[in-house]
Amino acid sequence: MEYSFQNSWLLNQGPIPADGLPVATGIVSGEPYALLLENPENGCQTLLEGIAECPVLYTLYFPNVIQPSSGVPNGYFTLYTGLEQEVRIDALRIYDRWGELVFARLDFDPNKPELGWNGLIDGNDALPGVYVYVAVLRLPDGEVLIKSGDVTVIR
Repeated sequence: MEYSFQNSWLLNQGPIPADGLPVATGIVSGEPYALLLENPENGCQTLLEGIAECPVLYTLYFPNVIQPSSGVPNGYFTLYTGLEQEVRIDALRIYDRWGELVFARLDFDPNKPELGWNGLIDGNDALPGVYVYVAVLRLPDGEVLIKSGDVTVIR
């Protein structure tokens, strides 16, 4: 397998340059790699070997304002993710300013506004204001993330 590098920098060259560190491409997470590095000034070579560990980046978006009864998607509060990301919502809870639970749903998919909070509390319109959410998310590798924040209801 061939690898390519962008930029070049050696440890003994002082501070990291503004254009960044060398970036290897073609390496696959979880797969073994071997990189042969050579100093062009003196021909000294170093062999780096290991198993690549590349973090998976997830796109997670919680709206910060909803307008219930305005239609989908602005009328609902839920989690939105990248289209091909298999994130699962283990729990989504919404609380009012007094800490009272006003909405809860367990074990559902993101990107489906109709499964989120519709701005109703016990069948009545929630008052305009700020509400707090806590979401428990499960990533494909089993890792659990807890995200929290606030959402403003406008009418």
